[in-house]
Amino acid sequence: KINTLELERYFYNGGGQSAQISSFRPNAVEDADFIAKPYFDKAKFDFGFYNSFDFQGKFDFGRLSYKNNELQNALMNLSLKDGVLNMNQLTGTYKGEPVTASWEWGMSKNPYLKGNLEVKNQVLSEGVLSGKKYGIRSGKIDLKTSFDTSASSFEDMFLGLNSTTEFVINSPIVKGWDMAA
Repeated sequence: KINTLELERYFYNGGGQSAQISSFRPNAVEDADFIAKPYFDKAKFDFGFYNSFDFQGKFDFGRLSYKNNELQNALMNLSLKDGVLNMNQLTGTYKGEPVTASWEWGMSKNPYLKGNLEVKNQVLSEGVLSGKKYGIRSGKIDLKTSFDTSASSFEDMFLGLNSTTEFVINSPIVKGWDMAA
């Protein structure tokens, strides 16, 4: 069992550039009517190291994190072969609720990422899906998605994203919509 794994230490080569991977521009959230357009880092990932060896294993992490997001009690099957990283049967809890996922990350000449994710009962707080006029102040979301995208940078991941997503927001409280009761 591994106590903690901080993913940002292994998958981002900042190359002296800004540590800002993706974010909302200053005041963008306050100025947008609904959801602000985020900035995504254009720096290319350096996958050379991951193309130099193969491995396979079943892993148990007490805390798997990326920046300020933590998956608790994460279990997964992970393998790296010929520059393709496969994560199968990831289970864990995010903010106390269940998460399951699997993905394949090709890290050779034309990097790609594809997979699926399911979250249940995740709390939505104001600012996550809102702007100055419209949005969700609170609620809980159940979400199931499958996706594929290019993966040479964070910008490529988001601009090239193809996804099929189903979701339900339970007990939503919205702002900016004047609906009669």
